[in-house]
Amino acid sequence: MKVVSLMAFLAILSLGSLAHASTVTPRGQALETIGSGSLSVPVYRNVDLTIEGSTKSVPLFLTGDGERVETIIFDIPLYAGISYISVDPATIDGSQGRDKILSAVMASPIKVIELTMLNDLTALQIRTAFKDAFRVNGVDVNAPVLSAFLNKINFPFSRGLKLTIVGYIDDRGTTIVRVERPGEPAIISIDSQLSNDFWKVWFGKTDTSDVNIGGFQDMLIKELGK
Repeated sequence: MKVVSLMAFLAILSLGSLAHASTVTPRGQALETIGSGSLSVPVYRNVDLTIEGSTKSVPLFLTGDGERVETIIFDIPLYAGISYISVDPATIDGSQGRDKILSAVMASPIKVIELTMLNDLTALQIRTAFKDAFRVNGVDVNAPVLSAFLNKINFPFSRGLKLTIVGYIDDRGTTIVRVERPGEPAIISIDSQLSNDFWKVWFGKTDTSDVNIGGFQDMLIKELGK
């Protein structure tokens, strides 16, 4: 019988908390929009993040944005993604190369990725894509905390749905990841390993069989290292 540590048990208990959404407030004018028509998504260079339950906001900086596509004869848009971090981009040395820039994003104390669905996807499709990305990065997809977290991502990913994924360290030094959708309880984990691993879906090693993920990854860091 596998023994689950107390910290892992507490992390599992935190999933499905009654906490609701954090607030991402744009500053200034939109730089551009991604998507099209009724699903045009504005992109801002700077935003303020107020995490649910907090009375103070934190300034965040754009790292990049783009559309994740899947190629089946032709490109099919899946979702628009926008990435923000709490580290000033001017402090990231782009001459160190792409991998260093990706690592700098994952190392940011606070980070946000906003996803807007551009097509209908199922929860199974999303969970499978996450698991594939975790495996490529050597993450154990059968670990109790990760399994519990992914099982909570069990709702339709309908066109137009907006998800906000927030990773941060709270005032007590606890590392937290939150998956939020409008009007619904946040899915939360306080497991530090999962919180660190979760950003590998977009900023870690990529599956070489997926011809589009590398390009999308480049879009998500296009504002860094200039």
